[in-house]
Amino acid sequence: MGYYNLSADEIEVFSEEANELIESLDNDLILVEHGADEEVINRVFRAMHTLKGAAGSVEHVGMAALTHAAETVLDRIRHKDLEISPELISVLLQVVDRLRIFVDDVVSDRAGDSDISQEMHLLNSFLEEDQFSNRNAPGVLPSLDRFALQQIQEGLDAGLSVLFVEAQADPQSVAPLARLLQLYIEMEEIGTVVYSEPSLDDLEHGRGSHQMISIVLTSSRENELEEELKQIPELESINVVEIADEVDLYIKHSRYDEKNDKKQDHKKPTQPVGVTGDPKSAEKQRDHLLDGVKSNVPRTVRTNIARLDNLMDLAGELVTNRNRLLEIIAEMSRFIGDEHIGALNDTVAHLSTITDNLHDEVMQARMQPIGYVFNKLPRLVRQISQELGKEVEIVLDGLDTELDRSVIEQINDPILHLIRNAIDHGIESPDERQRVGKARAGKLLLGARSEEGNIVITVEDDGRGIDTERVVRKALELGLLTPAEVDDLSHQDAINLIFAPGLSTVSEISTLSGRGVGMDVVRNNLQRLNGSVVVRSKSGAGTVFELRVPLTLAIIPALIVSIDGRVFAFPLHYVTDIFKLDPLMVKRANSQEVIDLQGSILPVLELQAVFASHGMSAVAGRNDWDRRNRETVLERDEERYIVAIHFGDNRVGLIVDQLLGKQDIVIKSLEYPLDNIRGLSGATLLGSGEIGLIIDVPVLIDVILEQKRSALRTSEPLSLQWANINGKYK
Repeated sequence: MGYYNLSADEIEVFSEEANELIESLDNDLILVEHGADEEVINRVFRAMHTLKGAAGSVEHVGMAALTHAAETVLDRIRHKDLEISPELISVLLQVVDRLRIFVDDVVSDRAGDSDISQEMHLLNSFLEEDQFSNRNAPGVLPSLDRFALQQIQEGLDAGLSVLFVEAQADPQSVAPLARLLQLYIEMEEIGTVVYSEPSLDDLEHGRGSHQMISIVLTSSRENELEEELKQIPELESINVVEIADEVDLYIKHSRYDEKNDKKQDHKKPTQPVGVTGDPKSAEKQRDHLLDGVKSNVPRTVRTNIARLDNLMDLAGELVTNRNRLLEIIAEMSRFIGDEHIGALNDTVAHLSTITDNLHDEVMQARMQPIGYVFNKLPRLVRQISQELGKEVEIVLDGLDTELDRSVIEQINDPILHLIRNAIDHGIESPDERQRVGKARAGKLLLGARSEEGNIVITVEDDGRGIDTERVVRKALELGLLTPAEVDDLSHQDAINLIFAPGLSTVSEISTLSGRGVGMDVVRNNLQRLNGSVVVRSKSGAGTVFELRVPLTLAIIPALIVSIDGRVFAFPLHYVTDIFKLDPLMVKRANSQEVIDLQGSILPVLELQAVFASHGMSAVAGRNDWDRRNRETVLERDEERYIVAIHFGDNRVGLIVDQLLGKQDIVIKSLEYPLDNIRGLSGATLLGSGEIGLIIDVPVLIDVILEQKRSALRTSEPLSLQWANINGKYK
């Protein structure tokens, strides 16, 4: 126990619920600014109201007061008494930022800075009168019984106001108690009086003092009720204050007068409440209560992320050992025959099914919708566009697309950078857009979709596009290109220069750009995720970035192959065909070995050659490999295989020595020096006990394309003839 006297479990529950509400407020307030419907406005109001209750539950006075003030402003908005404006939304977002700090204070168990005078002043500026600075709720609430607390809770749930009414009758009047009785009757007509001192019975019998304290549930606001009650004559003073946060705190901590309850309990019969003397009736009521208890058992539980990570690690170990067990059975069957290990085969098959099901369930538990990241972005877009004096409309698509939590954590920074880049570099100022015939407000599309076992995230703007001439000039200045290389540079190659380290076309350094740190970091971060980034741009029309990331970083199905004794794994979703290499199938076209695969030309090459020619002979398996003097496919007569892989529109057939089968593999990160090799994304422990290197297909295809471009520049024989092979060979 510490400053807030909360247990670790209570702090965790408070933190999760409060942060979820704050995130929803961030997104929904932006929607409100852009003309959202009443349901969104009501959702914002309910979120603020719930946060007020949460503040009361942890006894955070500043948070309770600030949420109450913001709730009052939001109530004016939903009743259309207050017009929505960018300035008002900015103040409410500032309040949300303050609430985020308060939540962090509670989680860290520190007092923090509870000064909310600035936020209160800003909220007051949007109201007709100063609502929050001089009106104080009572320091101590009267003692309330269980029935009154239940009434108040039901009223809060229904969205009613809880108003504290303090009135003083003029003692010089003819009948001061009659005036208080008139006040009570008036309050009953407007709402429900849940507490009054003097009580209605006392007032009707002329008992009590000239002062009256009441708590009223009503749909009216405090100023409305006060104005109504002031119409009653001969009242010396009357004060009405909203006390929902104080009462909520009262309820949370059950601060009712236990002595009074105990006295009432002594007056009641010893028989349980609601149970009659009829045994059959008692049994029915007992069954009804039991059914109610069963139906109220929560269907979901909260769990720590570390526990899910541990479950995934254990599932991975189980998959590895399952694969090992299958290898052992295969070895045994060669010596003693399948008929002697039939029962073992059946058991392992059942174990394999259970392992797959367990893996799938753990994976589903780790999945989160991409909306977890996307929903935080509208506010960032709003802030950046205001700083730059631009108008930007963000459109979100594919919010329900799910991917592994570990992937979500790592794609956040690349997405943020691309969005800042799009607003700063891509989208023009409103005046510039208007001059070229565009709408003043630029559009920023952020989408997600599933494709080929991956998640494709799109960041697209309708801005000015990438100025390739400017990019090339900058690359020449930095020495990234030679003048001779510029002549052979394609439009796409020029665009891809933006990923070069240190390259920035911005002349002035700002808080958003100009330091030459960014796009290369985006690509590197994605490659660490075994992902990739592709950019397309058209001058004057805009730019599209496509980020491709794996669905999970844990376990994937893969095709296992061997080359010269080295074992490699191809992620199965990139593999399109597998077939035995027939030398008679192989033809040559433009110095490239190709085959006719179902009516289309498939370039083929040695996987070993790709690694060796890229300076990775240690991975290739032969230290003496020489690409220029190697045997061609046609001159090798041993039995070999072709694995056809694809990425996007690019396809290639890779020649391997052996097919070792399909396995679910557990992905492990590579250590130095293998972690710097392009074309490899990780390693895995196979069922045979061997270490397999996992092929990063998108990057490997990029390596092959680079070899092609290099061969074109040096007039060497092509290691791969790509998409420009049209039709059939002759």
